[in-house]
Amino acid sequence: MNTPSRTEFHLYFRVTLIIFAAAWFGVTGCSREPAQTLTIVYSNDLNGVIRSCGCPVKDNGGLGRRATFTDIVRDSTTNFLLVDAGDFFGREVNYGKEKADITMKSMGLMGYHGVAIGEKEFGFGTDFIVDRVNATGLPVLGANVYDGETGELLFPPSWVVEYPGGLEVGLIGVMGSQLKLPPQVEPGSIRIADPVNAVRREVAELGEGIDVIVVLAHVFLRDAQAIASSVPEVDLVIFGHEGRPIRKLRRHGNAFLLQVPKDGTHAGVAFAVIGKDGGVRTLSNYIKPLSKEFEDHEAIARLFQSYDMNVAAKEKSTVPSGLYERRLRLPKPYPGSEACADCHEEEYAAWKASAHAHAMATLAAESREYDRDCIPCHTTGFYKRGGFEHVSVTPGLTNVGCESCHGSGFDHVSDTARGLEGDPGAACLSCHTDRQDPDFDFEADWPLIRH
Repeated sequence: MNTPSRTEFHLYFRVTLIIFAAAWFGVTGCSREPAQTLTIVYSNDLNGVIRSCGCPVKDNGGLGRRATFTDIVRDSTTNFLLVDAGDFFGREVNYGKEKADITMKSMGLMGYHGVAIGEKEFGFGTDFIVDRVNATGLPVLGANVYDGETGELLFPPSWVVEYPGGLEVGLIGVMGSQLKLPPQVEPGSIRIADPVNAVRREVAELGEGIDVIVVLAHVFLRDAQAIASSVPEVDLVIFGHEGRPIRKLRRHGNAFLLQVPKDGTHAGVAFAVIGKDGGVRTLSNYIKPLSKEFEDHEAIARLFQSYDMNVAAKEKSTVPSGLYERRLRLPKPYPGSEACADCHEEEYAAWKASAHAHAMATLAAESREYDRDCIPCHTTGFYKRGGFEHVSVTPGLTNVGCESCHGSGFDHVSDTARGLEGDPGAACLSCHTDRQDPDFDFEADWPLIRH
């Protein structure tokens, strides 16, 4: 199957919009003044995932692909709006701040009009997110997020996006008051007020003359429904936190609710026809997988390249202090696959010829052999006592070895009468997850690797 080019998809998207517009104008009736339209690309719960790992069968997601898709839609429409409903940071301990920085720079390059604040944005402390928002100018909104000491809002509560044709869209950002903030946030240092009351207040502040009001809400579904049902002036509630797509549109009060899957695997596109006196008259929603048909945007690809080079340089030059000595003191380190070869020649030969035995090479081909998002599924025993720690310390545990499935072989190598305690099925499913390998079927695939 041939992958559509950017030009082909661009043409397809324009034709799709024309069909939608023709259908809606037919419903609304012909008039001398055609109805205003608004095309919204939206995201939520990116969770710090800057790109797809490249290993899934359904290889979806990534900021680079999102930027390319966004450009296509922007170039195909007149009134374009790009928004996010929060949790664009993750909770990564490995280069988490660097990924957060790439995320914010990428969203800035894409030209987001409004971004809600989520609880994960506070994962590196309040000062970090506030400082980064001020430094990058990313349009983060928080109408109910207050400094616990001063009582001042940490972020602007709302603003208006104006279009050349006269259309005005009001954006309001809120966060759920029941969400649990990360432990890095000191108790009482942030106060989250009731989101419904905050939206109601900002609607009054925006005043008359706004054609469409969009609430960016990082909240539970029930809170999104409460906002829509309680504030009749609201037209759209684009929300996040649960990362469950809304595929069947219906109004709650006067407003539609929108959400896409988590981790940035898809982009949401909503096409709205605006009524003569404002408000969303009709809405169509399209959830698009960000697959390989979209190449990484050139500017964001350069950010990835720089990130990979910096990570590799740090990992090559920095081995945690005392790691060599600590490993020598471990009572049961993983001996590695080579220890299995003498007694299990056929099994070892079968493993040696498998893709598992060359798992690290697939990362090296992408310059990601030091990326700790990928290493656990390309090494043996990473994050386990006595397993892979660093290529300089445990070179024999690179690749997916015998002990990845069978568990540590230390006791067995020391005394062959002792069995192995690993669970191959659980080991397979720990990496061949629904997200990373959605087509994996253990029962069907196990005969291909058993020996």
